[in-house]
Amino acid sequence: MVHLDTAPENDCWSFDPFSPCIIDGCLCGRGSLDNKGAAALLIYLLKCIRDFGFRFKHTVQIVFGCGRKATGADMMDVQYFLQHAPTPALTLIADSAFPVCIGEKGSLEVRITHPVAGGNLVDFRGGSVRNMVPDSAFALLEHVGYEDVRRLFSGEDAFSVIPVGPYVKVSTTGVAGHGGFPEGSVNAIGRLARGLAGRSRRCGSWAACWRIATAASWAWTFPTRFSAVRPISAAWRAWRMAY
Repeated sequence: MVHLDTAPENDCWSFDPFSPCIIDGCLCGRGSLDNKGAAALLIYLLKCIRDFGFRFKHTVQIVFGCGRKATGADMMDVQYFLQHAPTPALTLIADSAFPVCIGEKGSLEVRITHPVAGGNLVDFRGGSVRNMVPDSAFALLEHVGYEDVRRLFSGEDAFSVIPVGPYVKVSTTGVAGHGGFPEGSVNAIGRLARGLAGRSRRCGSWAACWRIATAASWAWTFPTRFSAVRPISAAWRAWRMAY
């Protein structure tokens, strides 16, 4: 079994990520390693089995899916397959550079709600897919002065503060990483939450705004996608993919 879908592209590509090209003898493009390379390998493997005349007691087939990385897909492709075909006696998973395995442990989804009524927080977002440590996050604030917020974050290269209509937008970046191997990554959600929570102590009128940021300040330990929009209660979604 092999998946063909990819994680969303970012803006760091020097060429169209969905128009692959050859660079230094390597095929480059979004999903060339994860997971088109493994898909092509399995096709050649079946050809090799046929060409060498191997005979098996059981049918060997490749199942191509497109619901592995899609946000919210929850592997619907696998569910569809099991509804329309017999369950295989043994399934081998070929995924990127991971060793061959017979399955994945699954995922854990955690939702934490926290009231934000009465504060200055209009929006708080970060991340794009559930199994990646997010490399960007932003908060949208109201009823605060742009210059006041800019001064609080002055000298902090990791943060940017810009006016957006009647609001003030505070953004930060991190270092992306796979949720299963987060070492060396920097969670942008956690960085922004700690930055907001820390500066709330210098301006008491913002205290209500930063309650949610304080509650989210432990986010750096998890690969997450986070969204909080008033008047809906702030929602925390943390996913940990284990192999």
